[in-house]
Amino acid sequence: MFTLIRLNLLDCKYGALCVKSLSDLLLLNPISNVVSSDVCYSCFQRFRQAVQDTQAFLKSILLGEATYGSLCSLGCFQEGIGAVDVPNELHILQTFRFPGIDQSKDMGDIKSIMQLIQFADYIDNIRCVCEQYHIDGCLMDKGMKRLCEIHSVLVSEEGKTELTAIKSKEYLVEIEKILYLTEGNRHALGLFAVVKDSADFYQFLKEKNFRGAEGANFFMQQHRLITSHLQHEEYNDQILNHLLVAFPYMSPFLDTDQSLEQLMNEVYRNCGQQAVRGGSTDFVQLHTVNKNVHLVRVWFSRAEVSGVYR
Repeated sequence: MFTLIRLNLLDCKYGALCVKSLSDLLLLNPISNVVSSDVCYSCFQRFRQAVQDTQAFLKSILLGEATYGSLCSLGCFQEGIGAVDVPNELHILQTFRFPGIDQSKDMGDIKSIMQLIQFADYIDNIRCVCEQYHIDGCLMDKGMKRLCEIHSVLVSEEGKTELTAIKSKEYLVEIEKILYLTEGNRHALGLFAVVKDSADFYQFLKEKNFRGAEGANFFMQQHRLITSHLQHEEYNDQILNHLLVAFPYMSPFLDTDQSLEQLMNEVYRNCGQQAVRGGSTDFVQLHTVNKNVHLVRVWFSRAEVSGVYR
């Protein structure tokens, strides 16, 4: 997953640097010392300044001077934030030698701020999914309302300016409690971003009424029949195999009356089970099904014609 580090440049065609991780920007060190007559001098100067500004920003992280507001204003992590491994990123930065900087100091404050930026994105995805699929039980849940209040603070200009490391840690503790988070289930929060883009698949599941234990059993009956008809076709096999994983990813969102606690527990349980069965942390199986919903509809229509009824 790529992290897009947007640079504050005016009137420059190099508007962003796309790197595999924040720490990859350390590799740009030599670039800032190169001058070439073969490129537009003014463009190169702006690019060089951008690299130097980014290096200064990385140093501010190591010095513990970066704030929630400065991180947000620079635009860091606004793309693919859920995939950023904050502890690993900070560890890599600490192992890089910046002259004149004590890199042995604790980075707990910066870690909390970076994670809070991630959670702002997670909360927004959870809210969007509940609104998009009319999960009214969650929207009315007091925990969800509190998450929305925290999110409003995090995205406001006033909040970005006044938010301290201490307050960031307090928000993190509160958010983790509301979402029933543990180290073992944290990765499941990334599912909501994919579910937002799964409207066609959701509509299909809703139309077929694949809800609850009875709906899941009926889904499996039809899936077995379709598999027997389409066996030995490699492309179809891949979609059918991914469908077996994608269905449990989406099934928790079919219950519109559940509370936030019930939804999160179902999401964590299903994600945990699919991880054991080969599900990926980037939910590639759901992406595959989203691209092939039209085929899935055709297959299940044929299965109904073939005589699989409730």
